[in-house]
Amino acid sequence: ISFQWDEELRRQADNLALINSRIQLTKIRIDVSDAQRAAILDHISRKQNNGEEGDESVLDLTQSSLYRVYNNASFEQGGRFYGAWWQAVPKRWRPYIMIGGSKVVELDFAAMHPTALSHQLGIPVSHRFYEIGVGNKPLVKATFNALINARGTSIKPVDDFDENSVGLPWAKFLAAVKQHYHAYSSYFGSGYGLRLQKLDADIAEAVMLHFVRTGRVVLPVHDSFLCAQADEAELA
Repeated sequence: ISFQWDEELRRQADNLALINSRIQLTKIRIDVSDAQRAAILDHISRKQNNGEEGDESVLDLTQSSLYRVYNNASFEQGGRFYGAWWQAVPKRWRPYIMIGGSKVVELDFAAMHPTALSHQLGIPVSHRFYEIGVGNKPLVKATFNALINARGTSIKPVDDFDENSVGLPWAKFLAAVKQHYHAYSSYFGSGYGLRLQKLDADIAEAVMLHFVRTGRVVLPVHDSFLCAQADEAELA
């Protein structure tokens, strides 16, 4: 898609080049056995077979450069960082990743998009945002975020939704989620989630640049980051 370079896009491109150059100078590896590596590859392969996000059913440790993905032909939607091998590693295996010989710690933002929306709407942020009395946290989280990302509010059942375990058919569960979060209803079916992704991507850029400018790296997994153990307090 053709586009025009402007000062902001050049700034983002220059920052991306700076981040990638520092990553290339840093030894990043994963300390696992052959059996553990096989388990990781199996997980990646199954995600692909289920149509989920993922690059390849291999773990190419040479693929450490990041790129940014925008959506809907707009540089104000999306913009998250993709492309690096550690992003394909399942969460349970990420503690085995090493940065410059150090074990890593992973920190993330809790309920990042709901927190941003709450601030925009002037609503106090709940520390148990996804606990609504029905379903479980992963189902409620997936449903809420689907409503924010979708164009229209008649969304399909989210992954792992099971009527028997939830105790409600999908239509009633969806209605319960909408009712609980009625204060956010102006964003339901708006596709606004991609604009929130731009926000979290810009925050990720700022976090990475903070460390790059002192010769260190943190590794992004969207709204979470892997850092060397010595950098945990600073990252927090």
